[in-house]
Amino acid sequence: GASIRHVFIIVLENESASTTFAPGSAAPYLATTLRSQGAYVPNYYGVGHNSNDNYIAMISGQAPNVQTQADCQNFTDMLPGTIGAGGQALGTGCVYPTTVPTIASQLETAGFTWRSYNEDMGAAPARETSVCAHPAINVTDNTQTATATDEYATRHNPFVYFHGIIDDTSLCNTHVVGLHALTQDLTAPPPAAPNYSFITPGLCNAGHDAPCKNGQPGGLVSADRFLQTWVPRITASPAYRQDGLLMVLFDEAGGQEPSSCCGEIPGPGSPMPGITGPGGGPTGAVLLSPCIAPGTVTRTAYNRGAESVVERELSCAHCGSLVGHDHRRDGPELLHGGRRRPRLAQPPCPGACCGDTGNRPGLPRPARPYLHLHGHRDQPRRPVQPAQLRYRAGAQRCPAAGRPLQPRLAGAAGPRGGVARVTLDGRSRVLRLHARGRLRVRQVIFRGFVRVGRHRLTVQVLRGTVTLEGVAIAGRRS
Repeated sequence: GASIRHVFIIVLENESASTTFAPGSAAPYLATTLRSQGAYVPNYYGVGHNSNDNYIAMISGQAPNVQTQADCQNFTDMLPGTIGAGGQALGTGCVYPTTVPTIASQLETAGFTWRSYNEDMGAAPARETSVCAHPAINVTDNTQTATATDEYATRHNPFVYFHGIIDDTSLCNTHVVGLHALTQDLTAPPPAAPNYSFITPGLCNAGHDAPCKNGQPGGLVSADRFLQTWVPRITASPAYRQDGLLMVLFDEAGGQEPSSCCGEIPGPGSPMPGITGPGGGPTGAVLLSPCIAPGTVTRTAYNRGAESVVERELSCAHCGSLVGHDHRRDGPELLHGGRRRPRLAQPPCPGACCGDTGNRPGLPRPARPYLHLHGHRDQPRRPVQPAQLRYRAGAQRCPAAGRPLQPRLAGAAGPRGGVARVTLDGRSRVLRLHARGRLRVRQVIFRGFVRVGRHRLTVQVLRGTVTLEGVAIAGRRS
């Protein structure tokens, strides 16, 4: 079937589905126009109250705890942070250790790219920086309320609550950025566009404040105006038009409505995720995609679908579980491949056109199996022993001649995995090849896009052990 390769997520604030999508809604563009153009999910639920716990769950599957329920007023480490049942971090605090995976680390491991876009981040330099903005550890968060010139709220930017992101300054500064960067990224050709874009409006345009410190009305009125500005830009982008999905979500229902769905169970940090009940209430959601038939409605209940659908479509491993069963079954089945398969828009999204891998398409046949490259844990920046993996492409002719080719590395990920830097024609990406449980082999750990010609791809192990199993070249329609 067709595959989604570019996901855009816009998260709005604090409204119940019964308000947002009611007749006479204050957000007619979302409630009527966008709803008719894609799929409406009335039973999409928040996982708790207040905001911060929902954002963190969206990208990591970590359950609400007392600190995240209180919106992490003090930016404190999660201690001791050991990993318990269901992948849940144990302890108190709201900044998670490097051992806690996120959708960002999953994407990097799978060879995909991501970016977080935050409105007004850095608008008042005395309050926060313009990239990777967050308080120092053990310092009170000074962005809990807006100002007349700055509506940025750290608690709505989940990526800065994970040491696996903020401890890598280069990674965070280039991936957790202001909303202005989205304008340029939307003009990029699909191979150069981030595969995952998480878009956070400021407190006013997210609908959190009403009225706003900047004089705007706020609430659903300002949220609807934000969507009218940005949704047409997103849906006109090359990446969306080729194989995109846009999800418009809310973090939690209004009035601290505490109902839940999907078998959600409390995590170790709080007996009541919704403070007065088991969940964050029904918020509703709208999904747009070339792969979704206009006017689709599903009555199936979901939470955490934003993460689950990304994990499914981009073939990622999954993060911590908030339910008493395999949470991947909770991802929206609105695209393809589910038992309740919906009608698909025609024609379906384009996929790979051919696999130029010798005798078998898809994942590569190992050219030199289990080539182990050993790094140095104590000196991760020290040059390591070079190694070569030779590969000769097959003679198969790809029907998309002249279009971008996709070099891919296949390797293994396991509990004793390592960290490597892959460089393709001077552009580098750091891969973290760890997986809980048994060894996972023949995984695509890196993807790139090139034109026909000579190219240089190198792998440098920064620490641990990295196992390469093969390399392949595949054509792709665009």
